[in-house]
Amino acid sequence: MAACGEKKENLEVPETVPGLETGSIEPGPSTLRVEGGAVALNTRKGLDWTEKFAAIAGEAKSLPDLLIDGEITALDQNGVPDFSALQAALSDNKTAHLVFFAFDLLFYGGEDLRPLPLRERKARLKRLLTQRK
Repeated sequence: MAACGEKKENLEVPETVPGLETGSIEPGPSTLRVEGGAVALNTRKGLDWTEKFAAIAGEAKSLPDLLIDGEITALDQNGVPDFSALQAALSDNKTAHLVFFAFDLLFYGGEDLRPLPLRERKARLKRLLTQRK
């Protein structure tokens, strides 16, 4: 994760996210799907929010076919998720600074990874996103 003040990537695999594990923040739940170069960001209810999160979608275009479970959030000056900043960004249609925290690699290259242990899926996800930088 980038240090405070550094430009953040729009796609990250966090070690920990303060507040996220305890449920004290409410980020935008989302899945990121890349298929044949086309990107889709969907809410848990199935709403397509790809256009709302164009910066995240643009960064994801270079990824191979996959499905990632994650959360979209805004970060405060200390790098902590800030739900009210996320709501404001959505309301003002200023989402270029939002971050997709990737938590789980569910499908990759046509392979269903869900039967694998979560630890293995997270390790593959981290390698995948680290290699693209």
